[in-house]
Amino acid sequence: MDMGIALPQYGTHARPEVISAFARDAEDAGFDSLWVGDRSLAPVSPSDLYPGHTPEVPYPPQYKTFLDPLVVLTLAAASTHRARLGTSTLNAPWYPALLLARSLTSLDLASGGRLDPGLGIGWLRDEYTAVNAD
Repeated sequence: MDMGIALPQYGTHARPEVISAFARDAEDAGFDSLWVGDRSLAPVSPSDLYPGHTPEVPYPPQYKTFLDPLVVLTLAAASTHRARLGTSTLNAPWYPALLLARSLTSLDLASGGRLDPGLGIGWLRDEYTAVNAD
């Protein structure tokens, strides 16, 4: 069995020095892969609530700071040598296809072929509107 762990890409720990150290420590601890998700924004009054949340607290508060998934993986790639690097869901419709392919290919090359991109469509309508993909 392979074991992965999510990188600290959101909340108070979403800082380059923390991400790099976390990635190194996770690899040293034996984790096989490092993972990120994808959020474009945290709307003040979302049209859809995050699962399990209320209108008063519509999403996890730490989501107010959510770093770009490919930048976070680039930090992890530069800090590790063995661990696979993955996107649990990269919301592909938000990105121009050619530029997304270029970014993923560049990250895969820079990491020595360690990228495992997982693509999806997301679910929050406000994010689609914000990125002009609705």
